[in-house]
Amino acid sequence: MENVFGYPAPVWRRFVAPARVGRLDGPDCRQVIVGSPAAAAQLAVSIRCVDGRILEARFQALGCPVTVAVGQWLTEVLPDQSWPPSTDGVAATCRAALEIGADKAHCGLMAEDVVRAMVRLAEETS
Repeated sequence: MENVFGYPAPVWRRFVAPARVGRLDGPDCRQVIVGSPAAAAQLAVSIRCVDGRILEARFQALGCPVTVAVGQWLTEVLPDQSWPPSTDGVAATCRAALEIGADKAHCGLMAEDVVRAMVRLAEETS
């Protein structure tokens, strides 16, 4: 598939061959869903946690290639983190890792929204 719109290489790689797509279900699993109404995008991330550690993550995305790439990036960085994960620098780290420009900054913010939703979920369930 040709990258005719010139997406950054880290985004395009994840978009054309996404990994860890889907949903995790079970007693040790949690899911959060966030969206960006301005971009008509939605990102769902589910994780499996055991003993205060995130063991694995899956994502489902509706949106542009950058939204898909952000979902996959989260599934790459969340495993092995403590539960709940830290929100420190998530958007900036995501934008840097995926080379997301200012025109798609809202997609990087969705990564932070996911992690913040996870923190809220942890607070509600403890």
